[in-house]
Amino acid sequence: MQEVVAVSRVLGIDLGSAHSVAAALRDGAKPFVTRSGLVPSYVAYPTFGAALVGAAAREHAVRDPAMTLRLDPQRAADPDLLVRIATRLLRKLREDAEAQFGEPINDAVIAVPVTMFHTAREMLRLAAERAGITVLRLISAPAAAALAYGLGHPEAEERLLIVDLGAGTLDTAVVEVGDGVVEVLATAGDPMLGGDDFDQRIVGYLLNAFRAQHHIDVSTDPVAVLRVAAAAEQARRDLTAREATPVRVPYLVGTTPLDVTVERAQFQQATADLVERLAAPIRRAIEDAGAAPDRVLLVGGATRMPAVAAKIAELTGLEPSHALHPDEAVAHGAALQGGILTGAIPNVLLLDVTTMDIGTSHDDGTFTTIVPRNTTLPALRTTVYTTAVDDQADLALTLHERAAADDVPQQMLTAEVGDLPGGPAGSPQLAVTLDVDANGVFSITARDGVTGRELPIKLS
Repeated sequence: MQEVVAVSRVLGIDLGSAHSVAAALRDGAKPFVTRSGLVPSYVAYPTFGAALVGAAAREHAVRDPAMTLRLDPQRAADPDLLVRIATRLLRKLREDAEAQFGEPINDAVIAVPVTMFHTAREMLRLAAERAGITVLRLISAPAAAALAYGLGHPEAEERLLIVDLGAGTLDTAVVEVGDGVVEVLATAGDPMLGGDDFDQRIVGYLLNAFRAQHHIDVSTDPVAVLRVAAAAEQARRDLTAREATPVRVPYLVGTTPLDVTVERAQFQQATADLVERLAAPIRRAIEDAGAAPDRVLLVGGATRMPAVAAKIAELTGLEPSHALHPDEAVAHGAALQGGILTGAIPNVLLLDVTTMDIGTSHDDGTFTTIVPRNTTLPALRTTVYTTAVDDQADLALTLHERAAADDVPQQMLTAEVGDLPGGPAGSPQLAVTLDVDANGVFSITARDGVTGRELPIKLS
């Protein structure tokens, strides 16, 4: 595959729920992470002074957890809050990069989970706009990782299985690389599985151990729980290389410390069900791709856990590789896509896909797919509808997304098509077109199927 030949001042951003990272390109070199490094995805609002972002905000959480927020695009209940947190993180990444390079930076490619719904993508684009960033492209995190591998291994011609287990989500994809093309064949994921879930098992173990030792229950003390959670995260990291690790939190309650040893065997037993949840998305991605991978690449900090790698090896019959930096690969790939889009990297093409079925749900519980998941982007699909009653004036279509056929569809919006041609029920032909762009964001139009006249649509 083609190597980098020029500099690009487009940031590649991996906006994660634990850490966010930005990367850029140098002349004739591999992508590099900007001076910000791994920025904790936290924002805090102290009683006095300006808002804190990153490491300072995470430290503030122990003092004032109620006024400290963490980015969680997949599980956020408040879209406005998601936008505010993402805006501050994106602005920090942009301003730190501008200070490093000594010039304005306005453009970025942002990597997103494969299970990110349309609404969250739109919220992310809005946050970027408020942060002074034009989003050139939203790409799936596994596609970005595959691009980083393909450009780092120009001789490669193989089919990859990318497994990205971050703090909050699991993303998988089967991707073909070779001859200057990185083509995503299929994706699957679990938006509710990540390193945080493993950490919470350690948190529960530590809280129970402290209660058994000292007859004190701190599970309702938010500051104490945050301190234990930080220790649990570090313990999980330590157990990737050790059979056991001591966990000590001084002065957890008064002068009483938490002092417990966690063994890897205990941890693996407590998280066996979480490891098992890797299987369904991986199998679905391989099945949908219609071909087995030649190589398995692990991305995301949580893939460092030995049990995770062992499970993936069991599922695929291949030894997983950490050829890519688990924490930086996605940002590297996003920066490379920025170079492709601006012409700094010629003769390379990334073909991403829709990660959700997009269609309409009906009163009887059925779902009609208009744009199937794993359709190469951009995609244009037209479906013809008709009326249910004579001289019907308008037609309401409720558009939904779903990640898999057995998932509950998530409503995106309602499209009300007006000014319908009159006539008996079933006679008008209404051609409704969904246009999904390269970012996975769609627009909708409608026409009279007989005359070609465009019909007004009201979205809500």
